[in-house]
Amino acid sequence: MNTFTFLFIFIIVTVTLSHSSAQAKEDKDTNPNQAPQKMKPDYSYTRSSHFLNPKKHTPYDKNPNIRPRVMTCDKYPRVCHAKGSPGQDCCKKRCVNVKTDSLNCGMCGLKCRYPQICCKGKCINPLYDKKNCGGCHNKCTRGSICYHGMCSYA
Repeated sequence: MNTFTFLFIFIIVTVTLSHSSAQAKEDKDTNPNQAPQKMKPDYSYTRSSHFLNPKKHTPYDKNPNIRPRVMTCDKYPRVCHAKGSPGQDCCKKRCVNVKTDSLNCGMCGLKCRYPQICCKGKCINPLYDKKNCGGCHNKCTRGSICYHGMCSYA
């Protein structure tokens, strides 16, 4: 209990001294013969970051009747053939590659079960498939087996 009391008093004295020294420094900087200057307001605290305010304002916020034009592959199939597109196939208004997409494997809507992945449009289990051991197109050598995604494990 005695240590706690000492620590508490020490903190109070430290805060009081630091506050008084800051006040003395501020008083020293001002000249009594000089007219007080008006301080300019600091508006830097009013700006918010994108982290605190993630909503991005767009022209569509002011007029809700205007809708942005979105090019979806169900109306414009050529969108999927553009450079940077995830795939050339259109499934539920999204461009996908049915040869590698686990949610649309081989055809739209065909989902691979866990732990299967989609290789060449077929759902395979990379943990035990000799032709796709650990991933697509990873063949094990002749005579070895695929076990837990590794050829000739153990």
